[in-house]
Amino acid sequence: MKVVFGDLNFRIDLDNDTVRKHIASKDYEYLHKYEEFHKFTQLDSEIMRDFKEAPLYFDPTYKYNFNSSEYDTSNKARIPAWCDRIFFEAKESLAGNLQ
Repeated sequence: MKVVFGDLNFRIDLDNDTVRKHIASKDYEYLHKYEEFHKFTQLDSEIMRDFKEAPLYFDPTYKYNFNSSEYDTSNKARIPAWCDRIFFEAKESLAGNLQ
């Protein structure tokens, strides 16, 4: 099995209000359609083509105000995203058990 993990900075390619609205309604499937990693794999990348990821059925973890559970309210107003990621390349039988 091969694993790639880290702060990979893949973002959601939507405006801030739209992303926050879909987070509030737990509509993660909609957000995944606009997530940069999903778009990257659609390009048939030689590098990540065979890598998978467990479903992201939780709120994006980037970027919260310091010491709070509120998304960024600074002047930068960063759009929430799933930046810290874990991808794996495994035999189909093993990968199927993770979904």
